Amino acid sequence: MESFKYLQACVVRHGESRNINPNKIVVGDIVEIHRDNSSLTGESEPQARRIEYTSDDILETRNLTFFGTFAVESIERGNTPLAENLEAIETVGSTTVICADKTGTLTQNQMSVAHMWFDNHIIDCDIDNALARYASLCNTATFKDNPSNRSRPIIQRECEGGDASEIAILKYMEAIISNVSHYRSKNAKICEVQFSSSNRYQLSIHSTYDQDERYLLVMKGASKTILKNCSTIYVDGCEIEFNKFWKRQYEAAFNELSKKKN
Repeated sequence: MESFKYLQACVVRHGESRNINPNKIVVGDIVEIHRDNSSLTGESEPQARRIEYTSDDILETRNLTFFGTFAVESIERGNTPLAENLEAIETVGSTTVICADKTGTLTQNQMSVAHMWFDNHIIDCDIDNALARYASLCNTATFKDNPSNRSRPIIQRECEGGDASEIAILKYMEAIISNVSHYRSKNAKICEVQFSSSNRYQLSIHSTYDQDERYLLVMKGASKTILKNCSTIYVDGCEIEFNKFWKRQYEAAFNELSKKKN
């Protein structure tokens, strides 16, 4: 019941998104609504709703809500220790095998970047590289913009937008380039295609601050979706053909990374 004192509404006012007390909503505010559609689509993250028609698929278009789904609010909720200490005992006592296929099933839906495949090597994520450009721009997660949050260590900062993997990438990039927000402002987003369960990729197009007058397209998503759209690979500062050899190299790195525990 204590949590009801701190309900927040996410609104767009003067072109900026902000969280405010519901009793401070005024005429002209656009209220952002997120729905829990997991009972229909299996998506673990709340799905944003808005007035625009965005897809022919009724499960993907943003302008429909469904009976039996819930509008969600991003406050932190917790159980009493006893309610947790009993659930844990009952679960451990009756479990023989655990199978999971979604982020958040066995975790707190919090992730951090630990390794990456780059220049044909699996490396610990503690150095700068060319992936920073794409990881910073093809990402919808942002840090909550308030002084208290900005003063926290990067790993402890609260974020909005994006899923757990995008938040992990954002925090890693912030540690590398120091100011992702400023970097994004220099590479303004022109348009984007958001990730969905049907297309299984996300892409965005940006203008850049370098001397190249062309637009930059960055894309991420399910590996099979991305690879079938790639004809070249960037290795040791050179762009070369993404042939059968490099596909085998990728698959080997993918299998090795999938076996790592952290």
